[in-house]
Amino acid sequence: MFSKCEIMEKFKDENPIGCNGFTMMEMIIVLSIIGILASLGLKAFDNVILNMKFESTIQEMEELKKAMVGDPQAIQNDVRASFGYFGDMGSLPSSLTDLITKGGQPALQVNTTLDMVYGWNGPYLRTTFTQDSNGNLTDGFGNAYVYSTMKTLSADGDSVYATITSYGDDGSPGGGGTAADIIIELFKSDLYGSVYGNIYDVNDFGMDNATVTIYYLNGSGGLASSSEVTSNEGFYYFPRIPFGLNSVRIAPLGGIETHAHRAVVSSTVNVQPNIFDVGSFYLTGTATATGSGNQIVDFNIRNELGTSVNLVDYSATYTHSSATPTYDDLQLDGTSIWTAGGTRAGSGARLAAVSGGTWVNSTLDNNTTYGFTMRDFQDGGNQDMTGVTFTVRLFLGTGQYYDFVFTP
Repeated sequence: MFSKCEIMEKFKDENPIGCNGFTMMEMIIVLSIIGILASLGLKAFDNVILNMKFESTIQEMEELKKAMVGDPQAIQNDVRASFGYFGDMGSLPSSLTDLITKGGQPALQVNTTLDMVYGWNGPYLRTTFTQDSNGNLTDGFGNAYVYSTMKTLSADGDSVYATITSYGDDGSPGGGGTAADIIIELFKSDLYGSVYGNIYDVNDFGMDNATVTIYYLNGSGGLASSSEVTSNEGFYYFPRIPFGLNSVRIAPLGGIETHAHRAVVSSTVNVQPNIFDVGSFYLTGTATATGSGNQIVDFNIRNELGTSVNLVDYSATYTHSSATPTYDDLQLDGTSIWTAGGTRAGSGARLAAVSGGTWVNSTLDNNTTYGFTMRDFQDGGNQDMTGVTFTVRLFLGTGQYYDFVFTP
């Protein structure tokens, strides 16, 4: 066996280090190399951490967007079921804390008539999003997100309704790498869409000239509505309706249809399922004023409710330009169903309650047209009812009523 010194002597030309170890200069060089390698390692580790924070910030900002406008991928029974804060309120939050704390925002309420639920239904974010004692929402670098609802245009011309911004690891605008700005934009196409469909009556005919009303959130805790009259084949169209669960009601020409139909608005173009079997009363033909002095008013109403109904009361509201006429007889297909006794009926009077009068309940069969006649409008003599606008209301035994507006 050779000693260390013998080995080093043998190879001294190849290895000039002596038996006494490293020189001071050699130690300095070695330590410098170790320091450089350690510094590079720490720098690489820091970059890994910064990149992780950068990526987690992007993911968190996407969750913020979902909290505001919902998740288009959340589907139940083939229908989008998630609309976030916007779907409950009809507006974007004024600040990010509105997603977590109700404060003075409108409370949740249920409208059973329209089958709608609206109002604050948060919190819309998990509590892990609140990262400091003030509840401010912060990015992966500990800086508060910058939220703006200033409307702008995107590079491709789409309307931007809000932005969420993180300024990266340096917390300042601009920069590159992990210091780059991260911006999430909320577009008009995330919030509003057009709605169209068709309405069909109980005979599967397109219901022309019906009034379709859509109800949606007004952004202030209440409801707004828009109405359109159907065209050929019962077609209707509404632009710029807020995403969410809305409600549609149909009023056939001259009638009221009380049942609400749910309308889900979840994309920029929304084709609603066709609405069939819409039953109603409606005016048919032209109302006329007849008689020697045009003191008799005739009009026709058709029952297409899909069932026979019982007519239990009647009223007619009108305003004459120069008189206050009253009438003394209401006929259904030529047979009197109300006749005056001591008191004639005036504008707005419900005939079944007119003192001294005789009212007879009448059955109105489905798919049948009926002729109504109000006879002998007088005020010190016959009064010409031509050009007078009437609102006639039929009261049914079901508790419903239908209004008809016409001018003979």
